[in-house]
Amino acid sequence: MLGKDLTSRLLVSEIAKRTGFRKADIRIVLKALESIFYEAIVEKKEVVIGKIGKLYHQVLPPYKGKLQKGMQLREMKGQDIPDIDIPEGRRTAFKIFRTLRKSYKFDDENEWGEDE
Repeated sequence: MLGKDLTSRLLVSEIAKRTGFRKADIRIVLKALESIFYEAIVEKKEVVIGKIGKLYHQVLPPYKGKLQKGMQLREMKGQDIPDIDIPEGRRTAFKIFRTLRKSYKFDDENEWGEDE
């Protein structure tokens, strides 16, 4: 059984134990995977890993927002805080597939942070 946190070192050991491969070979594979992820991020490509999940890119549309704490608010005390234009943004994320999430039961029904 795995501990609470799975570090790279423990991941290598666990894969070696389950597959019979040498730890050195597993480290090579993980380094190659890291390189592939890096290239996919730079080239804005999606990477699907079997039935586990996917690395993907998302464009966040521009929107109107408010100044946040520390952003000129001290000078604006007592005034209406104006809306500001937040430009389009981008982010890269890794999503675990729902089939994998649902295949495990947790004490807390909503441990994955999803709405029911």
